[in-house]
Amino acid sequence: MRPPFVTIILAGGKGTRMGSRDKHKVCFEVLGVPVIIRALETYNLCGSLVNVVVVGAMAESVMTTVNQRFPGTPYAFQEKPLGTGDAARKGAEILERVRFEGDVLVVAGDKVIDPRVIRRMLAAHQHSGADVTLATARRPSNSSAGILLQSARGNILGILEEAERRRVAALGRINQAFAVEDELGREAIQRLAAEVCGEKGGRALVAELFGPPTAPSAPVAGDGPPSAAGGAEDGALRRAAFEERFPAQERLGLIEVGGERVPAERLLQRFDRINLSTYLFRAPVLYDALSRLKSSRSNQEQYLTDVFAILAGRKRPARVLGWEVEDPRDLMAFNNPQELLAIEDVYRQRQGQPAVLETPAVPRELLAPAAKWRAMFENPSPAARRQLRHLYGEAVPWEKLRRALDAFTVRFGAERPVAIVRSPGRINLMGRHVDHQGGTVNVMAVNREIILVAAPRPDDAVCLVNMDGSQFSEETFRISDLVASLNWDDWQRVIDGPRLQRLLESARGDWANYVKAAILRLQELFRDRRLRGLDMLVSGDIPMGAGLSSSSALVVAAAEAARLFNRLPVSARRLVSLCGEGEWFVGTRGGAADHAAIRLSRRGCVTRVGFFPFAIEDSAHFFPEHDLVVCNSGIYAGKSRDARNTFNAKVTAYHIGRIWFKLLRPDLAPRIEYLRDISPERLGLGRAAFARLLSQLPARISRTRVQAAFGSIAAADRDRLERLFLSHEAPADGYAVRGAVLFGLSEMARARLCLDLLKQGDAAALGRMMDVSHDGDRVSRATARNTWRRVSRSSEEDRLASWASRARPGRGADLATFSGDYGCSLPEIDRIVDFARTQPGVEGAQMAGAGLGGCVMVLARRADTGSLLKALMEKGIAAEVFQPIAGACSLSLE
Repeated sequence: MRPPFVTIILAGGKGTRMGSRDKHKVCFEVLGVPVIIRALETYNLCGSLVNVVVVGAMAESVMTTVNQRFPGTPYAFQEKPLGTGDAARKGAEILERVRFEGDVLVVAGDKVIDPRVIRRMLAAHQHSGADVTLATARRPSNSSAGILLQSARGNILGILEEAERRRVAALGRINQAFAVEDELGREAIQRLAAEVCGEKGGRALVAELFGPPTAPSAPVAGDGPPSAAGGAEDGALRRAAFEERFPAQERLGLIEVGGERVPAERLLQRFDRINLSTYLFRAPVLYDALSRLKSSRSNQEQYLTDVFAILAGRKRPARVLGWEVEDPRDLMAFNNPQELLAIEDVYRQRQGQPAVLETPAVPRELLAPAAKWRAMFENPSPAARRQLRHLYGEAVPWEKLRRALDAFTVRFGAERPVAIVRSPGRINLMGRHVDHQGGTVNVMAVNREIILVAAPRPDDAVCLVNMDGSQFSEETFRISDLVASLNWDDWQRVIDGPRLQRLLESARGDWANYVKAAILRLQELFRDRRLRGLDMLVSGDIPMGAGLSSSSALVVAAAEAARLFNRLPVSARRLVSLCGEGEWFVGTRGGAADHAAIRLSRRGCVTRVGFFPFAIEDSAHFFPEHDLVVCNSGIYAGKSRDARNTFNAKVTAYHIGRIWFKLLRPDLAPRIEYLRDISPERLGLGRAAFARLLSQLPARISRTRVQAAFGSIAAADRDRLERLFLSHEAPADGYAVRGAVLFGLSEMARARLCLDLLKQGDAAALGRMMDVSHDGDRVSRATARNTWRRVSRSSEEDRLASWASRARPGRGADLATFSGDYGCSLPEIDRIVDFARTQPGVEGAQMAGAGLGGCVMVLARRADTGSLLKALMEKGIAAEVFQPIAGACSLSLE
């Protein structure tokens, strides 16, 4: 007869990644049974005399759930979240009081364990005579679980957390850098730390190296930041200070294992077993180890895993052995709803149920066999003609639709039920670079688009096929695999996490990333279900990298198909916001203006869209006697590393300017949440005071000087800057803050005027606004000798002073006449703009899209469009007239 054992179940943590404020992690269900109930049933079935449940956060949720099935269960209360070691001690104190001397199973409450594991582990523990037996497994790639450090005889000497291994490895890298440098800047250290530790761990190590921010002095005017005590030295670390702060072993990147020092970077080559956080202790050994446990130096928490180093260091070392769980499905845990659903799949399979996803009913008019769609396009009914003319006008692309459908049929078959999603490119007529700062945009969808033919699948695989197979290879991925490989706390952590950065670096420029962006953003929002996959054929004629948002059109199309097939309750407006956030996945930090234009545009109209909160504010018909001519520079405006660095540095300059404005006037800070809030009207400032504050923003400032002022900056703003800094390399000449802010504020003023000018039919005034807007992005200008030179940015302080002195208060509309300095054009783009402006009938011209390549849009009188196209063609510039069409949608058979 086996000796009796008892169980301590640790259920005091918050479990925030489950996304629930009132339901504890262990109370979530697997096939209708709460995880904590499954655990208690398992331990009782294996012979546990008593189960002590340690509760803390959301204790009432846990106790209510347990008492419904197991009334009388004893509880230990962990008043403060001081770690697993403290929680285990709370449970052990109950056992000590009754003088229990048998075996104690200590296990986390989120474990779902097959009873065979407990029985076999108990048998192995008793047979070996070990003081402690741990459940272990072979280490999978990218695991964050604790690493078992073992002696040559297999005795476990300690458990090293992966985060600590990376920290020591990073210290070794920094020490190597100090071998050739006497001083390292904060930014260089941050980069080294993040490479090894990831974003979060890197930040923690930098804070450990540099210490807490020192008390700041008052803000100062001019280009310099509010200074912190210590000045420039606060942004660098000397070798001597580094050596004083850390013992030699840590500095060298070494970890001691049984008297031997092992390089942290090579440790995984030596030790390939991980801790599954399921332990069998002989009770006296557990009580003794917990009594010796000390708090972490950094956060006062006590970790249960630290007891193993204590046990190995006793005069008579405890015998601690590992017991390997061969099938990972026999001992599972979860941190987010997706992982819980994966556990449910395992249980469903073991009960003989197929582990397939539910197939929600899709309206029959949206989903039909490919052959039926083909018949409609060959011989459209009056209703079909009305539908498509409503979307396109008279120029319905029947042939493009047929070709896409035929390509799907060739690859996937004619009888598959499919939906057809169209997603156009877009033009932002006015409001460039400001949507993510709370500005408005004036957008219209244009007659270049992506056509997506898609069929739902019974699993969560996504198969992507592009009609242009020579440029875009076929790809397949599983949604669950992506979820398992990312940091799944919330979307911000997903996109900032080091695992995603490694994933993107290994597949930079992969077109599938845009589909993953859309689907993962929806999956993160709907964590309580597993999204089903789809087979999709993509066809399109939006030029890539032309500033017409071909990538955003693909994101919207994929999101619409995933929403349709999973019957997700997401409105069109909410989908726009989700698509904007989803595209952060590929590395840029823009807003949702492109997605709003693509999804919500009305045919023939320009629509003004506001942000924070998102709102369709108004719309107006485009000028009936004018055309919008789009010229393709032929320069690909892609998401290369250099382009991302530039784009994200500009966004960061906006945020630095907003924060600096708040530092200059702390009394106004509560009113400033976005850049758009910096206005004389909102802040109650006279023009002179407002202009003076703008003039005091830094013309250029280095990242190091910004970081030196972190002590003065509110925690939320500091955290935002740290995240943005990780998205790009610091500009060599610093952030052009004042020019960027002035561009952003003036562009917002122009964007507010745009629809009024359309309604008034004042094309000349709108053309002038287009010219001023482009000058804010301009990087070169023609000389009197017909050559080109880099544009020299003269200070606009004199203009600001003149503007401030005007007696007429107005509402800031004349701020629209400023250009500022955003600088995302290219010399080739500037030349097309300036050539177009010389042609008869041209009202104005400006860069389209985010810049660094792409297109130019020209507003021209329709009577002169033909001569303009001819002149552009003679210059070798490809150009065409774009017509405004309706936004993205699924086509209907009825």
